[in-house]
Amino acid sequence: MWGGVFDIKKLKHEWIVIFVVLIAGAILRYLYLITPGLDSDQAVVGLMAKHILNGELPVFYYGQPYLGSLEAFWVALNFKLFGVSTFILDMSIAELSILYFLVVYVFAKNVFNKWIGLMSLIYVVAAPFYLEYHYVLARGAYIELLILGTLF
Repeated sequence: MWGGVFDIKKLKHEWIVIFVVLIAGAILRYLYLITPGLDSDQAVVGLMAKHILNGELPVFYYGQPYLGSLEAFWVALNFKLFGVSTFILDMSIAELSILYFLVVYVFAKNVFNKWIGLMSLIYVVAAPFYLEYHYVLARGAYIELLILGTLF
């Protein structure tokens, strides 16, 4: 149906389209970061990240014996590079969402084709509000479960 209008085989510089979509996704994530709130889940991830900077190595999300601390380690790296703030806490998750977009694109392109890869990329960038909201909030495992699930 769309193949005649958007013939992906004729697209010589596919990376330009990918770059534009990723920039649009980053701008959309930034808009969510302008006025973020801070809830207890975000505070726990931030606290874990601060503890990591002080030398602790938590295996599980505080208070839960099943959810890992991968997100807190990523946030700790960003805290080390950019300083400790609520904005950096949520920006760290927005960075992971950009990684998720790339993982989805590569997966769909390899399993199907370039066209499906680009359509999948556009869909995850302009996702439903629930996903959009969790693309920028440190909540313990939302974004990394999407990344790891897609990779596996």
